[in-house]
Amino acid sequence: LKLLRADRLLRRGAVAEASAILEETRDESNPLWLQLIAKRLLQEGAGGAAAESLLKAAAICPDPDLLRTAAALA
Repeated sequence: LKLLRADRLLRRGAVAEASAILEETRDESNPLWLQLIAKRLLQEGAGGAAAESLLKAAAICPDPDLLRTAAALA
């Protein structure tokens, strides 16, 4: 539920509040967490780091959409 809340916050642009939740729930083996970190990084202007996070998520859970989005950011 916390990750869903972080997603809603990111969609509203509440990056600081979402970041606190993401740090609290840090799990680099969770593809959803990695995608949310990528979304946060994009909002912060860090496209390269966002692409890296998406590639990590795709390595765990192969998804063509993740790979396409990571490629577009690279």
